[in-house]
Amino acid sequence: MGQEDDIPPRVRSLLVLGRIEWRRKARGQARATLREALELATELGHRPLLTKIEQEVTRVGARRSKLTLTATEQRVAQLIVGGATNRDAAEKLFVSSRTIESHVVSIYRKLGVHSRRELIRRIAREPDENLLAPPADRRACTGQRSG
Repeated sequence: MGQEDDIPPRVRSLLVLGRIEWRRKARGQARATLREALELATELGHRPLLTKIEQEVTRVGARRSKLTLTATEQRVAQLIVGGATNRDAAEKLFVSSRTIESHVVSIYRKLGVHSRRELIRRIAREPDENLLAPPADRRACTGQRSG
């Protein structure tokens, strides 16, 4: 009897269904199905299965929170906090000033600030949130898992 035979049928079915939904580009359904499979596997304490499902969840990716800075927004925020003007940031990132303005507006909205000065204070006041860290590092700092 192989390791595949040890997998409970319901969990195996959810894993396969999640993969199929992902291939069909039903991303939200795939994430929900894989989350359910992960919960069941966790309840069962089936470590090999948990590893397999976690790999799949990582592969399909998790939806980004609307309050999470994108990698580009993080780079722009780092430049702004470092004193760069929009033009400076645009030159450094090889984009237009208008693109930087769009990112700055998004950063302000997501972090609940209204000016560069407030952005700098927010980052200085809440360094433990690690708002400007790359996404993987931020998950590690907050104990969140990817997926």
